[in-house]
Amino acid sequence: MPLRDLNSRIVILTFFRSTQCFLLMAVLLFANSCKKGDSLPQTRISPKLATPEIQTISFNGIGGYNLWDRSDRVIAFDFDHTGKNDYLLCYRPGHRTAWILKNVNGAFTAVYQNNTAGIGGFDLSSQEDWIMPFDFEHSGKKDYLICYRPGMKVVWILKHNGTTNTFTTVYQSTNGIGGYLFDSIKDRMFAYDYEHSGKQDYLVCFREGSGLVDILKNTNGTFTKVYTSGGAGIGGYSLKSNYDITIDGFAWDFEKTGKSDYLAFMQNTGDYLINELFAVKRGISGFTNVYHADFTVYNPNTAVDYYRKVEDIKRFALPYDFNHDGLSDDLVVYCPGFKTIRIYENAGGGILNKVYESASQGIGGFNLDQPQDRVIAFDYEHSGKMDYLLLYRNGDGIITILKNTNGVFSQVL
Repeated sequence: MPLRDLNSRIVILTFFRSTQCFLLMAVLLFANSCKKGDSLPQTRISPKLATPEIQTISFNGIGGYNLWDRSDRVIAFDFDHTGKNDYLLCYRPGHRTAWILKNVNGAFTAVYQNNTAGIGGFDLSSQEDWIMPFDFEHSGKKDYLICYRPGMKVVWILKHNGTTNTFTTVYQSTNGIGGYLFDSIKDRMFAYDYEHSGKQDYLVCFREGSGLVDILKNTNGTFTKVYTSGGAGIGGYSLKSNYDITIDGFAWDFEKTGKSDYLAFMQNTGDYLINELFAVKRGISGFTNVYHADFTVYNPNTAVDYYRKVEDIKRFALPYDFNHDGLSDDLVVYCPGFKTIRIYENAGGGILNKVYESASQGIGGFNLDQPQDRVIAFDYEHSGKMDYLLLYRNGDGIITILKNTNGVFSQVL
């Protein structure tokens, strides 16, 4: 019986007695169904995703950006220098592709689009490339982009030129930044409010599993170290492990002051399957531990899927404005591939109250059952509040945006 894909191409699979012959025929037919010169499929659907939980979610990306490559990433960005992270930057490392999308009443359109040369001269030709927003001008706005290539020592900083759709390079290095070399593919960085000023105008650079942490100050485009760990971690946490380790780091408004002046790290440690979140505060005498929580996924001695790959078992955390007060002081913790997500409201005084939990269904119709699923906070209403959640599944074109109404999450996209 013929099967038709969404492009109305006919695929006929003939069953032979020989398994090898069947497989060869299937491969040849699939190859012949692709046109010569096609760089991307025109439509895409994955049988894994055709489940009742996500039937209403788009399989075709957002604003024309299809999200059909496993390397695709999405971040929120202050494109028009308003102090609001209400644009989306979608980029595809290794494929020289970057788009910036504007939201007008829920309709997303591209205000910047480049499929061949990356962005601002940074070509995005390596799969190791990362992009993040940064307050370069100490303005309180994260309206610059840092583009970096860990393992190759490459760091660029880009400025968006006013109302035009062009970018200017304000910093360019092939030797890291501020003495931090970025010579390992495990190097990462994020923006941080070191001076408690309400501005995320310092850079935290760290290396997963090594204990290396540097904090850099920007003075008119010259970056210098104000803190270096020498491989000893930070605030009493070593950030080291003898096992496989991944670390997610971010700045967090732990004290509900409107300042992202705490450092938080989610640590996922190898065969022990330990998932820990810890936060440190900078004081007069240095960094001290203020918060620690264990989010271990399960007990491997009793888990049904104990033999699942360790690299699939990771929890991620991000700051979020759950109660719409304009503070990114609350916390989302989720485990992609396991359909689990929790949200904690920051009550102050070091108390986090769990206000949402799903152990098997994801959130808002997005089931979180694939390890590549990701969640970010987003200013959907242009309010200056990061109080919406955007969830996407790269490689399959899946994306949705969720509105929170008293702990009930509904799709607006």
